[in-house]
Amino acid sequence: MKKIKIIILLIITFSIQTIYSQNGNNSYIDSYNFTPKENIFLHYNTSLLFAGEYFYYKVYCNNATRNQLSTLSKVAYVELINEDKQQVFRHKISLKNGLGQGDFFISTTIPSGNYKIIAYTQWMKNGGKDYFFQGDISIINPYLANQNSIMDTTNVSTNYFSEDPIETNISNYLKLTTNGNNFKKREKVSVSITNLKETGGFGNYSISVRKLDTINSSERRSAKDYKKNYSTHGISKNKKDSEVHNPEINGGIISGSIINISTNLPAEGENVSISIPGENFIFKTTTTDENGIFNLSIKENHIKETGIIQVLGEDRDNFSVEITETSSVDLSQLKFNSFKITPSIKEMILERSVYNQIENGYYAIKPDTIVSLPIQKPFYSEYDSTIYTLDDYARFSTIKDVFIEIIENVWTTKNKKGDRVFYVRNYTDNNKNYLPLIFVDGVLIQNHNHLLEYKANKIKKIEILQGEAHFGTTIYQGVIIVETIDHDYKNLLKGDFLKELKLFNSQPTKNYFHQVYNNNNKSSQHIPDFRNQLLWNPTITLNTKEQEIIFYTSDNTGDYEICLEGFTVYGKPITLRKVINVN
Repeated sequence: MKKIKIIILLIITFSIQTIYSQNGNNSYIDSYNFTPKENIFLHYNTSLLFAGEYFYYKVYCNNATRNQLSTLSKVAYVELINEDKQQVFRHKISLKNGLGQGDFFISTTIPSGNYKIIAYTQWMKNGGKDYFFQGDISIINPYLANQNSIMDTTNVSTNYFSEDPIETNISNYLKLTTNGNNFKKREKVSVSITNLKETGGFGNYSISVRKLDTINSSERRSAKDYKKNYSTHGISKNKKDSEVHNPEINGGIISGSIINISTNLPAEGENVSISIPGENFIFKTTTTDENGIFNLSIKENHIKETGIIQVLGEDRDNFSVEITETSSVDLSQLKFNSFKITPSIKEMILERSVYNQIENGYYAIKPDTIVSLPIQKPFYSEYDSTIYTLDDYARFSTIKDVFIEIIENVWTTKNKKGDRVFYVRNYTDNNKNYLPLIFVDGVLIQNHNHLLEYKANKIKKIEILQGEAHFGTTIYQGVIIVETIDHDYKNLLKGDFLKELKLFNSQPTKNYFHQVYNNNNKSSQHIPDFRNQLLWNPTITLNTKEQEIIFYTSDNTGDYEICLEGFTVYGKPITLRKVINVN
């Protein structure tokens, strides 16, 4: 029964991937028109950054109609774009129930200037050339001599100093209060988030506490007005375009095409695989559509650096693999802010830069921590297997001898071409002639001679699965999994049928440093503290009448803004802001 369930699941997954790999097909266009559309709100901690500071952000991927969190896309993309419309960074963000997070350190190599932060999903790229989230970011880098891009040389008297912020600490759904308005250095601050609407106030939120900038910078987008980012034609109800971008419904998609080398035409119906090496390796397959296109969906709970794409089958040498690079959105319509500075703010820039240097000097004792990814079980985890640890047996000099003397239910024979191939005995039927799957350190081996030629003294263990494995349209009789001692197997496969690619991995999820001052943490009293970001918490889930958030002030005096952003479970946007003073 377990085996039947596995086969059915693989067939269903294969069918879904086939539907979403057919570009230019009328039924696919129809599927777009009936699938919920998405948009993104990005809550970010500031619109003015200095070299040596962190840019923090939280991704809210919403159903474009209801504002409620979308469960369609599992991946979002966040980019910082300079005025030459070049990427400073491009982050891939795993979405869990529409939520994700990330950060970026502004290094001393990034020049002063005006930038755009943009965010989108692949599915959103169908909505129009300007259908994506965008906000203005300004950067001051005092460590580079050239400040021409932001230096005001007009000699016109202009007010560069920011006005007093407008507080909006209450809405119809939530109220934001603190245990005071004025605080001393290194003092405890209690923030209460009060739910005014019972279940109506439940939702997902993020909070930032940051020192207010004393000079004018761009206004940050808020949850209440984020839809102004999107053009009125963004949500197409009757898409007629010939191409639709695939929604990444199971994780990131690796796309490409298979070409028949002799005809130079797309190859339809060819099986393609990706193997991502490692101890808990990943193996996926799919089949090309009528245009020779394949789409391999990879869940984002891995941190591997490389993957290997292969055409499967004995005639694989007749084909070549071409990988399609994932593109950004159309940046042609971006219009940048005109943030400027004058020599009058020199002292402020100097003080802030010194504080940043001190904070970065103590980063090792104020670290963020990366949340461990759940281990993704390999495809064979539910199968019964037999494991042979070779140190438990007499060591043989060749792989052939290992399989003859130690490994049961596996043998080699010559095929029609005269090459040696492995076979694994089935539990019930020994007469089937399906070849097994073979992996060495997670790398799929199609030429069985590569395993036979490998050094036996480098192998730690061999695992044998005797049941059938179904991938795409191919049946394999058994699986042979080889693990080396040093996990250092180098791919020996060569040919146009194979491509090794660098994986574009998602940003890690982090728990951000939270400074605490109390009697149990006396050692921190002697460490300098000039934080201007007192708190960043992107993972607030409100499901009670009231929730308390605690943070501590620093030695950096001035006004600080507490900013809460997010959406209720019913899709109501929430933006609350309150200012406190540290003196």
